[in-house]
Amino acid sequence: MKALTHKTWRDVKQMKLRGVAVVLAIAFWVGGYSAYYMSLDSFRHSYAKISEELNLADLQVFIQPSTEEELPVFEDIPGIKAIQKRLFSKGSVELKSGKNLSVFIVYDEFRGTSINTLRILQGKNLTEENISSGSLSVLIDRTMHSFHDFQVGDRLNLTAKGQEIKVEVQGVVLSPEFIFPTGDPNLIVLAKGSLGILFASMEPIRNFFGYPLYNSLSFVFDKNYAVEELEEKVKERLSGIRVESFIPRRDSLDYQNLSYSVENGRKFAPIALSIMGMVISILIFINLYRMMEEKKTETGVLYALGIRRRILLRHNLTIVLFYLLLGSFVGACLSIPLNHVFTKNILNQVDVPIYHLYPLRFIMEGIFIGVIFCLLSCFLAFFITQRSTPMAAIKGKGPTVKALPVWAAFRNLKSDKLYFLLYALRGLLRRPNLAFFSILSIGLALALTVSFNILTSSIHQTMIHFFERDPWNLAVDFTQPVSQMRIEEEMPPDITVSYEGYLKGFGVIEVSGKKSFAQVIGYQEGSRMRKQAVVEGADFSGASAFEIILNRNLWPSLRIGQQITIETTQGAYPLTLVGIVEEVNIASKYAYLPLGTAQKILGEEGKYSGIWVVTGENTEAAKKNLYRNERVANVTLKKDITAIVDQHIKSINAGIRSMLLLVMILAPIFLFTSVGLNIHERERDFIIFRSMGFEVKKVWRILLAEVMIIGSLGTLISIPLAILLGLLQNRLGSAIFFNITTYIRPQDYSYAITCYVLFPLVAWIFTRRIMGMNLVEKLGRTIG
Repeated sequence: MKALTHKTWRDVKQMKLRGVAVVLAIAFWVGGYSAYYMSLDSFRHSYAKISEELNLADLQVFIQPSTEEELPVFEDIPGIKAIQKRLFSKGSVELKSGKNLSVFIVYDEFRGTSINTLRILQGKNLTEENISSGSLSVLIDRTMHSFHDFQVGDRLNLTAKGQEIKVEVQGVVLSPEFIFPTGDPNLIVLAKGSLGILFASMEPIRNFFGYPLYNSLSFVFDKNYAVEELEEKVKERLSGIRVESFIPRRDSLDYQNLSYSVENGRKFAPIALSIMGMVISILIFINLYRMMEEKKTETGVLYALGIRRRILLRHNLTIVLFYLLLGSFVGACLSIPLNHVFTKNILNQVDVPIYHLYPLRFIMEGIFIGVIFCLLSCFLAFFITQRSTPMAAIKGKGPTVKALPVWAAFRNLKSDKLYFLLYALRGLLRRPNLAFFSILSIGLALALTVSFNILTSSIHQTMIHFFERDPWNLAVDFTQPVSQMRIEEEMPPDITVSYEGYLKGFGVIEVSGKKSFAQVIGYQEGSRMRKQAVVEGADFSGASAFEIILNRNLWPSLRIGQQITIETTQGAYPLTLVGIVEEVNIASKYAYLPLGTAQKILGEEGKYSGIWVVTGENTEAAKKNLYRNERVANVTLKKDITAIVDQHIKSINAGIRSMLLLVMILAPIFLFTSVGLNIHERERDFIIFRSMGFEVKKVWRILLAEVMIIGSLGTLISIPLAILLGLLQNRLGSAIFFNITTYIRPQDYSYAITCYVLFPLVAWIFTRRIMGMNLVEKLGRTIG
């Protein structure tokens, strides 16, 4: 047994390259697995940490503008820790490009505010002097700074309530209410940066009316009380006031964005990790198989001496355990920087402080799965290599020294310029199993990388083509709902061929007992502008029917005829689900209603919040003309949707890019280890060639030819494999995001082609290794 122990450590020392390959495979698995899930937890933790530090409200209620005397008293309700009263007002700011940006102006007292605290990123806060003097100084949300390049000291042309005033930017702030880049939820296409946030003092309102006005109440609850019960008590107190919207933190757009990103990231992880695990398992198996195959003669001798099979299996498991421990340690250390990279990748579009988490359980899960990979690979390799009898193992069936010199055979050729190619082919054919697994591991690694590119390009193209079936080429959103007569009076007739109105609002939708805050979109029955692709059920039966169409990607459990309840400021309304769609969801949750029904339940009888327009050829001129109307909040050209889609694809691809980054690191390592092992197997061949006087150039040509053959075949098989993996990921991704149509572009294979620059490098590294060997020592060993 002591001799076997010595043999174990001797084998570990002798097979360094294979050991390094196994350790790296385990390390990347453990590090990649744990870092990916850590990054998702870090993402959620960063949001929670900022919300806690800046004391984000647990509940926000928008009401009709009211004075202090008109508001009910809430301070006597046990469990309410703090209340913040503010006034939200709509307006617009002229951008440097001349376009208008819709803004929310948040008027606050700025005196001892303990809810929704603002963090100053640039400039300074509104001082007591600003507040008392009624100075027209404002703070801007960081989105206006990052998206529209507004700076501290800039003077803005602000239009509010039909009046134009100039205000000065005094600071850039981070608000816990707008952690994600702000987008105007009232637009037909939610675009980041389409809504600006200004924070101003309440003094101008007090000076104008003689008293402050409030239409927003924010509450922070004691954690020891049930949130739902406190929400109901607040509703009871507000029974005498018109409530525009009632938004718990869990229903806010920011929280929905967070949940959407994290949940989808967790759902998508098994797809990528399963494929990556398969590639890593193959790499581990190749190395363990070759380790056992090389020691087959020694194994035969040990069998002949009476050593039992289970003893040798335990010997191999000891080696694997050593690699597993070392790889797990390296992987655990690797998870820390990878967590930073992945989290930054996910939060790249949010641009907030990152608070990292390092849960040990993810490392342990990664190690546990790595143990399964290693054990399966070890058992499989052991039983494959141990099938022969001890005598057959001792004799061996591998290539002998006599079969190695092949130079003389090439001399009889008409041209000896192809000797390097012929020898490379001969070497690969003599070891078909190793060559096959080397090509397969490279092909899978490259295919996995390309399949991610196929997935991202498919999502991108699907989103771009989402509105293709609709004839409109321009969408107009108004500052507030307007009547049909007002549209006809103010819409420039020279730029409009035809148009159709729609109405958007908000409500709480209850599906199967679960409530969620969502957008309500009302459009005309049999709409010419909005072509619904209903996959189950039918369109509305009438303009005022109490019916609803929902997106299966947003509400997975839907059935035709199901009763859906929508609660708005006008009350609660039961509706029947008549149609199901599977559409791109590029905004918050939304639901389609007949236009008349939407107008009724939103309290906007006969009014429209926007119109779809078919204009002439010059859509840019039409857009510019429409912006001259003060009632127009935003104009979206269909051709501009590509830029909006690019914003959303960055958010959706956050988790995908993290996995892609890891695979792009793994692919060159697989290339190096697979080809390196193949070359290492024929080390004795090159020793003989060196003894025959081969120069560096000749050895390099042989190695380069072999690397190019393996790499080229691996790249070739990666093409169909990538398509298959891309189709699989698109199908699984459709259940997570939306119905994805597969698009394959030649540039998706760009990374596979760039790997060709590594082939000469790999060949040169091993050429230097071979030329640096001690020829006398190695040749003596080979002959002996």
